Amino acid sequence: MISRLELWDQAGRLAFLPAASSVRIREVLNGEYFVSFEHPKSPGSDERYTGLITDNEIRFPSDIEGGQRFVIKHESGGRKDKVKKNLEAHHIAITFGQYFFDSYIDFAAAQLPGPLLTQLFAGTPFNYTVNGVFSPQDIFDWGEKSRLACLYDLCEVFGAELTFNNQSITFSTRRGADNGEQIRYRKNLKGIERTVHTMDRVTRLYGYGKDGLTIEGMSGHATKYIDSSYYDSQRPYEAKQEWPDIDDQGRLLAAMQKYLSENELPKVSYEVDLVDLFKAGIAVGFIGVGDTVRVIDEELGFDFNTRVLEYERYPFEPQHPRLVLGNFQDRGMSDYMLTYRRKQREIEATLSRRAAELDLQQAQLAQAQTDLSNYIDGAFKDGVITIAEAQAIAEHKLQLANERADVDAEYANVYNNTYFTNATLKSALGSGKTNYDTAYTALISAIDTAIADSSITSTERNNVTAKFTDLNGKLALLRQALQNSWAFISQTAVDKVAGQGIVSGGIISIQNRTQTVIKTTLTQAVTGTAATVINVASTASFDASGIAYASSASGSDITDFNYTGKTATSFTGVSGLDVTLPLPASAYLFSRPQGDIVVSAMEVIMPDGKYLTIPETRFAAQILGAGFSDFDGWEFRYLYVDSGGVVRLTNAGTSGGWTAYPPNPPTGSIRIGYILIGFGKEDPDGGLNSSKDFGTDGFPVFKEKIYHDVRYRDERAIRAVAGDIAYGGVPYGAQTLAVSAAAGTYQTYYVQIGAGRRSVNLSLSLDDGSGYDNYTYGAQLTVGRKAANNADGLGRSLWATYVDVDNVRGHVNGQRNLSPYGVHVLSPRVWNKTYTMLFDVDLTPDPNNGGVIAFKLTFRNYSGSVSESFNLKLNWHAL
Repeated sequence: MISRLELWDQAGRLAFLPAASSVRIREVLNGEYFVSFEHPKSPGSDERYTGLITDNEIRFPSDIEGGQRFVIKHESGGRKDKVKKNLEAHHIAITFGQYFFDSYIDFAAAQLPGPLLTQLFAGTPFNYTVNGVFSPQDIFDWGEKSRLACLYDLCEVFGAELTFNNQSITFSTRRGADNGEQIRYRKNLKGIERTVHTMDRVTRLYGYGKDGLTIEGMSGHATKYIDSSYYDSQRPYEAKQEWPDIDDQGRLLAAMQKYLSENELPKVSYEVDLVDLFKAGIAVGFIGVGDTVRVIDEELGFDFNTRVLEYERYPFEPQHPRLVLGNFQDRGMSDYMLTYRRKQREIEATLSRRAAELDLQQAQLAQAQTDLSNYIDGAFKDGVITIAEAQAIAEHKLQLANERADVDAEYANVYNNTYFTNATLKSALGSGKTNYDTAYTALISAIDTAIADSSITSTERNNVTAKFTDLNGKLALLRQALQNSWAFISQTAVDKVAGQGIVSGGIISIQNRTQTVIKTTLTQAVTGTAATVINVASTASFDASGIAYASSASGSDITDFNYTGKTATSFTGVSGLDVTLPLPASAYLFSRPQGDIVVSAMEVIMPDGKYLTIPETRFAAQILGAGFSDFDGWEFRYLYVDSGGVVRLTNAGTSGGWTAYPPNPPTGSIRIGYILIGFGKEDPDGGLNSSKDFGTDGFPVFKEKIYHDVRYRDERAIRAVAGDIAYGGVPYGAQTLAVSAAAGTYQTYYVQIGAGRRSVNLSLSLDDGSGYDNYTYGAQLTVGRKAANNADGLGRSLWATYVDVDNVRGHVNGQRNLSPYGVHVLSPRVWNKTYTMLFDVDLTPDPNNGGVIAFKLTFRNYSGSVSESFNLKLNWHAL
């Protein structure tokens, strides 16, 4: 195929380049993007040949390489007897680096990329698009370098990836797509060159913190090391890592887990020839830089999610395109928490440096005052001011004025700082500055008056001395006010680095929910509020007289009524009705649900920077319904971690729907989430709403909704049971499963995980009050659905790792047949039992609701005579 490259200069197109050969495009994720080629000097090509110089452009037609433009940055000639040029042209986006960004940000908290990119691209021919949702980040020491370098600095801060389309640059959370492309690597397969190294691989990690700190003795950790699920005692990869700045076991464990997750698999890259793959019968669709490709490495025995890191292609020649794929790790919550700790230290260092600079400027001002005072003392001694002395005094005054100007600038920065919100300190700083300025002006005036006639009287000398004394006193007060103000700003800025703090874990659930209901249906409508008899199906269980409640399914409220007597099928002596009751309707005693509100164990970073691990918290026997007279039928129950690290539960009203969110917790706390409880029909949304939810028989439908407060970043990891909220919109759940299996029986349990779900990650651990959990023994499973009617013949996928009570550990990838248990997935010893095993696990439509997927757990008790019962704690995450 003849080259269709075009040569352009600033005036326009110079020529087509059909003689260009070996045209190769190389593109690297967040890296180089260039085209290289050769061009001969042949008869009639002088104009084209001489135009192939640096800074001229090479352009592709719109139907090849998307019409991208490249700027010649390198040219080299050949021998005179075989004249040709070798050229390398880089994407035009590289010229963004030819613009200098002269603005500078020392520190700015909680910035989004949009406003920063607007500053960066202003005044250039380039434009940008932000693709994806970025979390606010703190900016340090940014600017005063080339704009392209500043752009890559922002990529580092926000974890962004760039896509170039001529002068349009896309700033993305993740470039590329996951279109389900898959390559199965097997031995002797042509078309893939694999590079594997295990030099840095670690499957058992020993971690050490400050002064030799280890995790040994921490809850659930009897050793100094942690193991990867890939640990093999016959082929271990053991290593140690040190974190000398970590002085807390919880933080050390988090750092070790992060490091292990990044290094537990071999480092692999695959150089892929797409044409050879096609010849081998492996079809790969369109792939671009940044795309995700699953590599099933049969030889290594691992599945790797890789990304296209490099892509070389030859648009005009029949040479094979080449990809380089590499494995990667997504950033998770633990990464974010460690990043925050790093950023917190960075800002603390920055603020400390700024405080030192501020103190130095104040000291220099004080020294300038002292120098002027000392010189004037000597000059005034003989009562005569010479011309030389007057000139020297003027120079000292100028030096003092310059130092004062520096402090004035810092004063303005401090006084106008975003984090300076303390009114008392701000008032003291303002007064201190005003008083200092007044004293400074008075001193200069006294000096000027004294030296005006070249002679100094004792009165003038004493006046200047008094003014110096006053100025020194005012400077001391100003310095103290500045130091107090900066200390407040520093602490506030550190507090704000992570918004309101960070929570990882803290799953909210409601357990042991109960509701005792005494009700009966009306057999005859109540057409007027003056009715004295209400006819019902039965009055059994109701008191002989008293107060009861009634509502109609078509009504919007509940009425309470008094009755003085009853028959088997009616209330008599009725009074107090304030609504009519068309059928269907019911009469009942008002009974609200009750249950335990549980917050699972969590890691938190408090606003003051403290790292805490908080155990599961249970608020037992909580009332879970709004009162019958509540205007919109709702109440809030909101949860937070207080400044002492204690989980708190508090009640609040909704103001009839006007209040859309619960109130803020006390200063220094971290929000966990909140529960909306009651029988309202619509969630509070800032407007009055009296609609309530009644069943078809007129009885209130009580419900509980667990929510993440979207206004605050601190709850990004909070998850509600079976709720598509919070981190990534993925449904999570936590519950206790009561397993009871008689001798020789099978027991099957279904747990709904939502419509359309394809896989579930599930942890199982004993929950019997013994304190054991899956840090000591238990199992972690990944279960996938099989194709409809098992069309591909592969069945369902199952992978599990486990540690049992006897410290036997391993992994399984399906059912196995081992004595004495027979066919099973996990043995009884994983939950410290003798006979009842996990026989099978699968994903399947729920038998009671075919539109919802459930994971199915089947247990088998193989004993001939012994029954077993136990509780398992389930934590799951569905995709």
